[in-house]
Amino acid sequence: MGEMINWMGGWPKEGVLSAAEWEERTERCSALGGAWRERDAERLKEVLAQTELLPTFGAAPSRIRIAAGADAAIEWTIGRLLQPGDAVLVERPTSRFALQSFRRAGVVPHDTPSDASGIEPDALADSIRKLHPRLVYAAPDCTDPEGRRWTRERKDALLRICGETGTAVLLDERQAILCEPREAEDALRPLGDGMGAVVIRAGELPPGMVAGLRWGWLCVEGDEGDERIKELLPRHSPSSQPLPFPGEGVSPAEQLAVLGLLEEGIEPLVNTLNFICRSRNGVLIEQLKKQRLEGLSWQEPQRGMHMWLGLPEGLDGDALLRASWLGGVLFQPGGAFYASNPDRFKLRITVAHTEDRWIRIGVQRLGEAMSEFLGRWV
Repeated sequence: MGEMINWMGGWPKEGVLSAAEWEERTERCSALGGAWRERDAERLKEVLAQTELLPTFGAAPSRIRIAAGADAAIEWTIGRLLQPGDAVLVERPTSRFALQSFRRAGVVPHDTPSDASGIEPDALADSIRKLHPRLVYAAPDCTDPEGRRWTRERKDALLRICGETGTAVLLDERQAILCEPREAEDALRPLGDGMGAVVIRAGELPPGMVAGLRWGWLCVEGDEGDERIKELLPRHSPSSQPLPFPGEGVSPAEQLAVLGLLEEGIEPLVNTLNFICRSRNGVLIEQLKKQRLEGLSWQEPQRGMHMWLGLPEGLDGDALLRASWLGGVLFQPGGAFYASNPDRFKLRITVAHTEDRWIRIGVQRLGEAMSEFLGRWV
C-alpha cells in the first residue's frame, strides 16, 4: 500500500510558518518573561480589530473573545445559547463538524434549501416560521464542503430575516481569510447593529498557516441589551481567565507570539496559503481529468481548501472509503455533511496539505479503488 494519503482535512504538522520558526517565536516570548497580562489581552483584541485581512476587521474590541480555534468557539457558543431539543437551521450541505456538535448537545439541525448564492431567502423565512429555530448556522465566506461564497444580497437577506424574527445567527468564518478581500464598505459594515440581528462570528487562523497552532476568536454583534449578547461577552477581567473556552488551550507564550505575528502583518502568510490551496486544487483537477474516471464529477471551489466530488451513480461514499482505505487514501464521505436525507454519492477531498507528487498518486489510487469496487476498470 505504501504511505497513507490523508485527504480528510484536519491540522497538518507543518505550515507556511514552519514548526521550527513558531517554536523559536514562542520560546523567545517565554524568555522575555511572557506572562499573559490584561493589557496584552486588550492589545490582542485591538490588533484583531485592526487587521484588514481578518473577518474581525472593524469590530469593537470589547465584542471579541479569544478561543483555541473555531471549533472550540462554536462548541462553547452552542453550550451557552442552546438547550437539548432546540431547532437550528443549516445550509444543505453544511459543515460536518457543526452537525456533530449540534447533535452532541441534543440540538436538532434542519436543512434549509440552498443554491450557489447561499440559503434561499423565501425558504429561510418559511423554515423559521414553521420550526421556530433558536439559531441559524452558515458559512457565507467559503462554505464547507463546497467552497462557495455567498452573494452579498443573500448574506444581507439572512441578517434581515433573522433580525425581523429575532433568530440568532452563527457565522462560521474559519475559511473567510482564504476568500478574495471584501470591499471596504462591506468589511466595515456592522453585521448585527441596526439590523436587529444577534450575530456570532467564529473564526481562526486556518490549518497550515502556522504549524500546529489552533487559535481563533468569537466576535459578537448586535444590541447590547439583548440577553444573548450578555451571555456571550466577558463578565470579568480577561487577566483572570485569558482563554475562556474549553478544549485545547493556548499558552501565554503562544498568545504573545500571535500578537507579535499580527503586529508584523500576516499578508505574506495569507498570500502564500492562498497560492498553495489554489495550486494544489489545480493539480487535483488536472489529475482527475487525466484519469477520466467515468461518472465522477466535481465542483471547482471558488476558494478554500476543499473539493466536493460527485460519484458515479450507485457508488456510496462510505463504501468507497472502506475500499480506498485499503489502497492507502482517506477522504470525507459526503453523507456526513447533511442534516437529513444525505446524498451518499458525494465525497470531500482536501489536498491543501498534500504535495503534488502525492496528489497524483492519490488520484490514481482513488481510481483503482473505484474500479475495483465497481468490478470494472474506468
